[in-house]
Amino acid sequence: TCSGSSMKLVLLVSVCVALCHAGSSSSSSSSSSEEDDGGCSPGQGVSGVIATRIDTQSFRLERLAQRLERMSERVKGVSDDADGEDHALSLEARLDRLEGDSCGDREFRCADHDCVSSLLVCDGVEDCNDGSDESDKTCHNEAPSGAAFEGYVEWESCKALPNAHIRIVITSNKIVNYFPARVWVSARITVDYDEHHAHQEHTFEVSGFYNYGTRRLVLQPPAGKHMGAVCNFLSSEYADCTMTMAGSLQECAHVRVTREH
Repeated sequence: TCSGSSMKLVLLVSVCVALCHAGSSSSSSSSSSEEDDGGCSPGQGVSGVIATRIDTQSFRLERLAQRLERMSERVKGVSDDADGEDHALSLEARLDRLEGDSCGDREFRCADHDCVSSLLVCDGVEDCNDGSDESDKTCHNEAPSGAAFEGYVEWESCKALPNAHIRIVITSNKIVNYFPARVWVSARITVDYDEHHAHQEHTFEVSGFYNYGTRRLVLQPPAGKHMGAVCNFLSSEYADCTMTMAGSLQECAHVRVTREH
């Protein structure tokens, strides 16, 4: 990230300054050592190596700044569309997942960047200092009954079916009073594909839950079935799903699904 690169650059500058000071002190006692090491002149001795690294870091920071500027312009352009805000939120969520944050995988990051257990989110009690764990935005169910999502799955391993169109339909929701942080769901997964000049379609029922704190939908296969799905919502319109092998939870495929309207 930019902050990490900037910190490295500051540290390198500090080391260079220290070496320069040491070189200047030694030059007063020995002019020959100054000629050998070159004091702080780039390209000579340890200080030269550090100066080269600083130049490299500066170049990388400049390129990163340019990339961020271009990305910012692209987001501004997209935001002019009707779905611009949703695309921007999706991009932000993807970056957060790639970079990570200070909270664990099963924790919720409050708006003030504190962390609380995802099991305490949307339970009627404000555990974040700013109350963001109980906000309307946080406690919006992304997988209500009747919601449908579709995408195209390409198997990467544990291949059970040919690459296929996939459709996930939420058939029911249930909330229990003693565990409101999760919405228990039932769903129907349908995969269809063409094979041997014939159209094939397979439908199976799954059940699981939606976790408010992680914005994650977990669908577990019934007995006798081998495939489940874990979907992380990037926004209200998109989710990244991982098809997993039941039991071992081996990742078999990744698919981006889009909400149907």
